[in-house]
Amino acid sequence: MANNYLQFSFAVPVSSDECRKWIIDLLSQAEQDERTAEFETIFPEFGDTEELGFSWDLGEPSDAIWIYAEESGDTESVVRFLAALIERPDAGLDQVGFGYGCWCSSMRPGEFGGGAIIVYLDDSGGAQVKYVDTFEWLTTEQV
Repeated sequence: MANNYLQFSFAVPVSSDECRKWIIDLLSQAEQDERTAEFETIFPEFGDTEELGFSWDLGEPSDAIWIYAEESGDTESVVRFLAALIERPDAGLDQVGFGYGCWCSSMRPGEFGGGAIIVYLDDSGGAQVKYVDTFEWLTTEQV
């Protein structure tokens, strides 16, 4: 039997103590019994999976949050978190991007690839997403 993995690891700058507190308060709710409406809006599937879809670390002192997945990350969950983060004025961010890799413990066709995602603010200050997936790109790109 083969195992499939989706992994990523990247850091996002944290520019203010207020933003740092928001991150800790929000993401720590995954380990608590009670969650705010904001948490449930950002992570609507959490009640079904009981997982954020990524791990995180915001060490002391630190000017960045490390977001990673060691085995089976959920890029959609990361995108929703990043969108909420960059929409905060105290975040001081207008875009965040990251790459991810997909691989398999067995040499099977179509089980390897990856992609890149950028979450950015549009002209109205709302979060937008652009991405490229290698499998999709390989099957649609014309040379």
